[in-house]
Amino acid sequence: MIQAHDKYVFRNFIRQWITFGIGLVGLLAALDLLASADAIANSGDGDVSAAGWAARWVVLEIPFLLVQFAPYVTLLAALTTVLQLRKGREWLPVVVAGRSTLRALAGVFGGAALVAVGTVGVREVVLPRLLPERAAVEHKIFENKDWVMKNIWARGEKGALLQAKAFYPRFSPPELRGVRILHRSSSGEDVDFQTPLAHWIGNKWVFSDANSEMKKSPVTPLALHDIPFNAGFSPRDLTRSFLAQSSSLDLSMKDLRLLLERDSGHRLARTLIWVNSLAPLAHWVLLLLGLPFVLRFERGSPLQGLPLGLLFCALFFVAQFLFQDLGARGVLEPWLAAVCPLLFFGSIGFFAMDRMPT
Repeated sequence: MIQAHDKYVFRNFIRQWITFGIGLVGLLAALDLLASADAIANSGDGDVSAAGWAARWVVLEIPFLLVQFAPYVTLLAALTTVLQLRKGREWLPVVVAGRSTLRALAGVFGGAALVAVGTVGVREVVLPRLLPERAAVEHKIFENKDWVMKNIWARGEKGALLQAKAFYPRFSPPELRGVRILHRSSSGEDVDFQTPLAHWIGNKWVFSDANSEMKKSPVTPLALHDIPFNAGFSPRDLTRSFLAQSSSLDLSMKDLRLLLERDSGHRLARTLIWVNSLAPLAHWVLLLLGLPFVLRFERGSPLQGLPLGLLFCALFFVAQFLFQDLGARGVLEPWLAAVCPLLFFGSIGFFAMDRMPT
């Protein structure tokens, strides 16, 4: 009976999750469209109409919205599942048989774990492929021109630093303008290499009218093989560095680790690595916070405790955002910024769940 009950609860939870996921993501996408209606109306060109740009933007935005709001969807699906079980008194036989309330909801927690793993997969596999395209479409809609990254800087291998006034990833071939590379040569000299224009041809940057300066030996001729213009400065590397400044929350763990590998002082990347590693636990923390307030045996509607449960969940996300910002600013250690909200609110959830009558 217990296994049949778990499967039944699991199926109901997944069904509710899909329903709420489609509804919430659709609502958020519609609100984004309404808020950007004026910009979208002026985004049409000879090749793609304004409606075409809007449709492309929505399709690209949906996976990001789903990953961002997945814990909320998990909470709503779990609350709805539990309310349905309470309404039909379908979970009482399991509780009366001697199982704890927490054990009776194993199907919900199992479904939440499955959703959390799936969300991680989408963030690590799907989002990195869509992030540059989404940025390009947004630039076309809101700036009404092709995507250009201005005032870009990137860390390459062996401490090399690239600065550029503009990077055009959509040009064929990709183009850099106003390039400056700072690095240390094989002989130990500090090198300042500058060029007005560079094109990505044959998996390497081809420079025009380049000039260089050895800070310690200005008259020493500089061999091109001493300039690491291909060491960590591919178009993908430059795009990653630019998006790390504008869309850092959407970067994958692989991209964050590469940023940290090339810049050990990148506190935001270090903090986000910890936050993303522990992100799946947010689904369970929300369940522990929200479910006890609708699983009471007292007389009255179970909806009476729902506002308080949702308030705790909202406070959890506020705390998570604040601690993440403190970690990125260097006020807290990155691991502490990621662990503290989960530990504090998770403890409150366990305490509330433990005090529930069985």
